[in-house]
Amino acid sequence: MALDPATLPDDVDALKRLVVGLTREAVHASTLIEKLRGELARLKRARFGTSSEKLGPRLKQLELAIEALEVDEAERLAGTPVVAEAREAARSRPARRDLPAHLPRESVVHAGPCACPACGGSLRRIGEDVTESLDYVPGRF
Repeated sequence: MALDPATLPDDVDALKRLVVGLTREAVHASTLIEKLRGELARLKRARFGTSSEKLGPRLKQLELAIEALEVDEAERLAGTPVVAEAREAARSRPARRDLPAHLPRESVVHAGPCACPACGGSLRRIGEDVTESLDYVPGRF
């Protein structure tokens, strides 16, 4: 369900009711998806039993239903506006910290060719990859 900002009501209570309705729809859709996944898993386990011939069409129908629900949910989520707090929460994820400065470092530079092997023209650096890795060295005397 795509929401057009121009058609949204200006009343706070109406907006709250709209959010509650969308939340209920999302919970219902995710519950239905989980229920169908559980049933699909149960039927897949039963597929290799004695009456597996009867389960083939039902399994395919369940897989199609789950796929359709997932597509609908993705479209619905793509149509809803992104809240600023959600963007801030995504940006504030903890990042990997630099290694402490007191640790010894070893620099390895892989030199490339000075000239193009095909035409003999000069080459220039277009980028650089820097990697720091921590190696464990067992205790020593």
